[in-house]
Amino acid sequence: MPSSWAHDPRFFAVAAVVHAAIALLWAAQVAPFVRSPRDRAIAVATGVVALAWTAWWLGPAGAWLPTAWLTPLQEGFGESALQALAGGNLHGGATWEGFWLRLRPGGAPTMAEVVTVSAWLTGLDVLLLAHVVLRLARDRVLGALLVVAWATCPLTLSTAMSMQPGAAVGLYLLVGAVAVTGRWGLPGGLRLLQLALVTLAAASMRVELAGLGGAALVAVAWSERFPTRAAALGLRWRTAWARWDDAPRTVRAAVVAGLLAWWCAAPFLNDLTPVRLPWPGSWRWFGAAINPANDAWLTLPIFLLATVSAGAVALVVRGLWRALRHGPGTALLAVTSLLLFQAYYAAAHGQVFRPGGEVAVLEVWRYLPLLLPVWVVLAAWAIPATRGAVRALWVVALLAPVLPEATHVLPRFRAHRDARTAEPPRLGLLDADLVRQARFVAAALRDAPDCAVVSRVRVWSSSPEAPEVVDAVLYPARRDGHLRTTRLPPAPDGRLALDALPPDVPGGCVLLLRSVDCDLAGGQVDCAPILPTTAPWRETTFATRPLTFADHTGGWAGTTQTIALYRLVPPG
Repeated sequence: MPSSWAHDPRFFAVAAVVHAAIALLWAAQVAPFVRSPRDRAIAVATGVVALAWTAWWLGPAGAWLPTAWLTPLQEGFGESALQALAGGNLHGGATWEGFWLRLRPGGAPTMAEVVTVSAWLTGLDVLLLAHVVLRLARDRVLGALLVVAWATCPLTLSTAMSMQPGAAVGLYLLVGAVAVTGRWGLPGGLRLLQLALVTLAAASMRVELAGLGGAALVAVAWSERFPTRAAALGLRWRTAWARWDDAPRTVRAAVVAGLLAWWCAAPFLNDLTPVRLPWPGSWRWFGAAINPANDAWLTLPIFLLATVSAGAVALVVRGLWRALRHGPGTALLAVTSLLLFQAYYAAAHGQVFRPGGEVAVLEVWRYLPLLLPVWVVLAAWAIPATRGAVRALWVVALLAPVLPEATHVLPRFRAHRDARTAEPPRLGLLDADLVRQARFVAAALRDAPDCAVVSRVRVWSSSPEAPEVVDAVLYPARRDGHLRTTRLPPAPDGRLALDALPPDVPGGCVLLLRSVDCDLAGGQVDCAPILPTTAPWRETTFATRPLTFADHTGGWAGTTQTIALYRLVPPG
């Protein structure tokens, strides 16, 4: 979705009408279920929690947020981290950017302001997910534990504390799941309208989600238009799967052996399949998604084991399997979500398990929030009705902690084997190099809110062979107090051109940041000419944990990173 649309008032007016219609349809769905005293009590309690959460969010923007929680989920170099603190790198499409243009007409929001909105939306996601899961699950206790597993997992927490639109997309997907299930009493025509509006809204944030919503829309529309045919086709579909269950063990063993052989050969077949064709632009991710030799979908349980509890992963796998067996509509939803996962996996620079290849595991975290709500709903639908010891095992599995090392268990899974951080992540949040740098600078700016920060950094669009280096400035603009970023012109002697600072930079305080880019291998960013001989104002050293891998960063000169802030005074 072109981000330029965010500046068009007509687009934002249409987006506002679409969201108002979605809210009204949702209210119409919820209303029939609050007739009994018990349901009214639950509705009132939910409303009180939502109002309390909203009141907390409406406090001073970002004032309640510890800087140690900020988690910029962006790839790139030091300039990207500075831009994130100044409200850049939203990656949320026209609707997300348009929202901030109207909320902050005088300038971009700070990262803390965006995170407060993400945290607020995550709270609404938890309430809506609980509503959906507890109505779908046959066992309310296991359903509640599934919600807890999702709400407290590192992926959800990191998304809530980031600038990514995952929390907003989660609301769309959950409302869409309600429309697809058809268990909430809304007439078929209105359900289709709701699903179409949700698909349109989600696509305005992440255009690829139009495929997921479109598949669900086709399935629901066909079943509403031809209910008898849909029921007959569903019966034939389930009958075909029943024949598989009744097939001799030798036949099923042969099929499984064939799948394993294909999986072993997939890295070599990849060179002969469409992913190698010259797909234009972003269409190459589509080519990777439909590539028959791309076995990235097999890694999904591995990624989820590093995200949610083992019991939740088992329920997700069970839900996907049940969706494939239940009927063509649910199978289409499951397959579409897996294809999107393959596209996101490719976009995270790990198309398949090629020999010698690697995957930026932490980058996949930027995409998983866009699909996890769908899988959690399928998991709730697949919760078994169990008793006794089996039910106790499910409870233990759902309460089990996540396995952060799960991404290293398969020999063929060459995940990012970076060093462990010197300190454990807070609340399970991501703790990569650029994340730590952003938190370090954010904490300094809270203590010195009128200071500008100057840093020598690499530019994301440059190549490791010929890096483009700039002196970037992060500063609070005097007219509205929001952070800005700009670049200084290159100085002939390699020093900082402080006399070229923007006119609205406060003149009394300039901080020089020795960024993580100064530790890139091969001296790609030469920070020596700009570093003063005085002791730093603030400094920290930690074990290297890159967010991306070597062919994007250019590699690191050592196993530790040192970032520091020096106080400078501009001339004149």
